Amino acid sequence: MDAMVAQAEKHWKEHLPTAYASLSDPTEFFEALAAEATTQIEDLTEALAGPTPEGEPFAQTRSRLATARRDAESQIRREVLLPPAETTTEDETTSPEDDEFQAAVTEFQTLRDSLTP
Repeated sequence: MDAMVAQAEKHWKEHLPTAYASLSDPTEFFEALAAEATTQIEDLTEALAGPTPEGEPFAQTRSRLATARRDAESQIRREVLLPPAETTTEDETTSPEDDEFQAAVTEFQTLRDSLTP
């Protein structure tokens, strides 16, 4: 998970500086984000792999599960850990996508705060 935290934080610093600057506790945010991503990867891996067909050879099972894991990691990394870069400058107005992204960050922080004792 440490590699996920480092990769996500680096990406946000470089490509989402406004969103990164708005984080009250970046370390906590990225640790929670990586934990959520890990859970989503595990869930998606199971969904992509599906049930093991009866009589499937071990090598095929291992390959099917590895492929599902790689695909899940790739998808969740793109969608959760490495969102698209900010494209506006201070002189431009924000787009609905920017507003939706900021709302998602705020919602995630609220959820995280509600789960923290």
